[in-house]
Amino acid sequence: MLRPLVLISTLLASPAVAQRDAVNAEGRWGPSASDAQFRAELSTEGDLVRLRIFPVAPEGDPDVAILDNPGIARSPTRRSDRAWLAFSGEGELFVNTLTINDGYTYSDRLTLAMVDGRVTVIRAEYFNAYPVDGQPVAEPFECGQDCYSCEADLLAGTSLAGGEAITLTPPAPKALDAAIWTPDSVYDLGFCPAPE
Repeated sequence: MLRPLVLISTLLASPAVAQRDAVNAEGRWGPSASDAQFRAELSTEGDLVRLRIFPVAPEGDPDVAILDNPGIARSPTRRSDRAWLAFSGEGELFVNTLTINDGYTYSDRLTLAMVDGRVTVIRAEYFNAYPVDGQPVAEPFECGQDCYSCEADLLAGTSLAGGEAITLTPPAPKALDAAIWTPDSVYDLGFCPAPE
């Protein structure tokens, strides 16, 4: 059963405007006012986060999704956990999830951009941070004193996983298609091996 996430705020993004918490977001796929504008929506279905992206008129039919991925990320499971969207103002859409369990912080961020007419996952970042003085880290997308992280630049074919630099052949565009991306894709592509 599809259950919408609670709407925290609405995001109207431009190069000068950015808000952090939104499950619905509107923004442009580029920094110029002439770039196409889209509306993105997050919802949850079971253990997964669904992402849908719609054009904003007059770019196309605002009721027909150009992207509908029913499982782009894992769903936060606790009431205090969050999933949210943000446009960068530079043509990127961030899909963020945050889970805090006994002080441990698990945060994931996908960065999407329009590449050759396709909504593409261009970066994937994962942070598993240990508590600091018994408390969760203040910034979920940075490592605290003790953390495992993986930051993959998928277009370049590089990542930094647990402090180890990895260089692979950049994946084919189809493998980075946001419409078929899953929570396991970055691991299947070899960019973020499990810590030893």
